[in-house]
Amino acid sequence: MESLYNLNYDQMCEYALDHGWKSYRGHQIFQWLYRNRVFDIDEMSNVSKETREILKKDFIVNPLELINKFRMMEQQNSCLKQVMVHYLKVL
Repeated sequence: MESLYNLNYDQMCEYALDHGWKSYRGHQIFQWLYRNRVFDIDEMSNVSKETREILKKDFIVNPLELINKFRMMEQQNSCLKQVMVHYLKVL
C-alpha cells in the first residue's frame, strides 16, 4: 500500500478531484500531514468519516524517516572559519 506522503500537493488535489471532492480537500489533507503532523488518518477531524475511510483504503500514513542528520552548528562554525581565513588573507 502506498504512503500518503508519496503524493505532493498537486497530486493530493488531483486525487481529491478524481474522487469527486473539491480540490480544497487535497489542501486539507496536505495540511494535516505537513502542518499538523498527524500519523493517523482518523485524526483528520475536519475531513468527513467517509473520506477518511476512502483514504485508509488507498493509503497508509507512515512518518517520514530521518535519512541524513545535519549538524548545523558544526557546519556554521566551519563556514565562519573559512570566511575568517579568507578575510584575513585578503587583508
